[in-house]
Amino acid sequence: MRVISCLLFFYCSLSASAQGVVSFPEYNVLYKGYDNIVVFGAGKKTKSLVLESEQLSISKLTDSSYVLKVNTTNRIAKITVRKKLTKKIVGTFEFRIMNLPSPVVYWGEYKQNSQITLDQNYFSATFDEYELLSNKEFEVQTYEIAAEFMEQPVKGSGYLIKEEAITELKKAKVLNGGKPIRISVMLQVRGPDGILRKKSAEFTF
Repeated sequence: MRVISCLLFFYCSLSASAQGVVSFPEYNVLYKGYDNIVVFGAGKKTKSLVLESEQLSISKLTDSSYVLKVNTTNRIAKITVRKKLTKKIVGTFEFRIMNLPSPVVYWGEYKQNSQITLDQNYFSATFDEYELLSNKEFEVQTYEIAAEFMEQPVKGSGYLIKEEAITELKKAKVLNGGKPIRISVMLQVRGPDGILRKKSAEFTF
């Protein structure tokens, strides 16, 4: 699994009073079943700090980055930052715990709710382009395609669309006098967290 999630940057000026610890709360989200990365920026003093949490497992990736894995059913997790030698707390940070976002479905290069061409013969599902997650791909397990004027839905496994479905869609459009038809798709996809999800989408042809 690729391991970059939403990036959090903590800038710490570790004076005697431990002032200047800043975070960006709009990114304080950790996802269940996902390798979330926190980048902790404290310059050369990063090595003198340790991160602790009762709700998260924390492993060091580099001198300034850590992988956080959720091991709680709580909706909130906290990280305490201490100085290694004195055990003094220099900062406490709170995170919201959430499930991974729902993916967006693509028919070939066409995003859900688009008009498609049938030269594209595969499905994919990925996080929205605005999600701050790097491991975006979902594995398509099964699909079902239904459309106006089709006699019955076409089902398949994997991400490749059966030639049977393409043929049936072409027939359906002819039966509709060549006018665009609406297509309903239901995918079963496995996310980077290992969870199977059902995701519906619509297209026109």
